[in-house]
Amino acid sequence: MPTFDLSLVKKPKIKRKDSFNKTKGKHTIIQRNIKGVCCITLEGFYYVQFGEHLYEFTSESYNTVTNDYYSKQLVNGKIIHIKTLKDNNKWDGEYFPFAPGVIVKGNIVRHNTLNDYFFDLKGTYCDWKYLETTKSFKFFRDNYETIRANQNNG
Repeated sequence: MPTFDLSLVKKPKIKRKDSFNKTKGKHTIIQRNIKGVCCITLEGFYYVQFGEHLYEFTSESYNTVTNDYYSKQLVNGKIIHIKTLKDNNKWDGEYFPFAPGVIVKGNIVRHNTLNDYFFDLKGTYCDWKYLETTKSFKFFRDNYETIRANQNNG
């Protein structure tokens, strides 16, 4: 009687190459999985401080649909950060995936056409035991009115 071998050949797993989210070919990853501190200027522009270097966020980092996000509000003379879930995709200028004083995790990338370096956000968390986080938050708190006025004018 003939016998048949019905076992299937197992496909080898192919590891995916890490491409930059949804903008394939637009950025080249320079350094992966770094942690920095989110800071803000008096003009209301956000940036990441990583060691002695300062990086702007990529435009994809401002997406509130795919990230948890923080709101910044002045309540009784104090600024509070409210972490909210991913269920809201409204944009009104108040909600960002980051806030001053928050530790941000992500990659340093180089924009292929502009040849500038940016920070691609992957996640955030709060940890106030670091000097840089408290300094960034204090700067934001002390200059809140000026920053808000400049953001509304610009």
